[in-house]
Amino acid sequence: MKTETREEQRKKRNMNELEEGVEMKSAGGRFDNPMTVDARDGSDTPISKEKKEGKKKKKKKKKGEVIQVEAKEMNDEDLLIMLRRPPKESRETCSRQAFRKFFNGFPRARLERLLREANAGKDSISIEEKVAKRMELLDGVLT
Repeated sequence: MKTETREEQRKKRNMNELEEGVEMKSAGGRFDNPMTVDARDGSDTPISKEKKEGKKKKKKKKKGEVIQVEAKEMNDEDLLIMLRRPPKESRETCSRQAFRKFFNGFPRARLERLLREANAGKDSISIEEKVAKRMELLDGVLT
């Protein structure tokens, strides 16, 4: 009688598991029923690296280009929508530098009117404070 080496025993055990299927034990009692995994029936990940039929790889959607425009090129409705949102939600108003760059060369009177319209419905004192704060921030960049 020939004695098997550990390597031969391991290979034999692996072959038996592949033929019969492997029964997985529950993980710390979290699963009530043991699951059986059999790679031959295709229900689990196949051993070979060949692609399964019917499965298609999803293509990543290409995002459109982001076009940067200045405030003076936008219409009043779009500017009002942007000014009504919190500053952190809009790339153009998220920082002081971005705000100054975006409104560079913008007419002072038009911006004051837009800021008042954007803050309409709020306390009149706070509107004046907000408008003054924004106008002070844009000193030197407005026309």
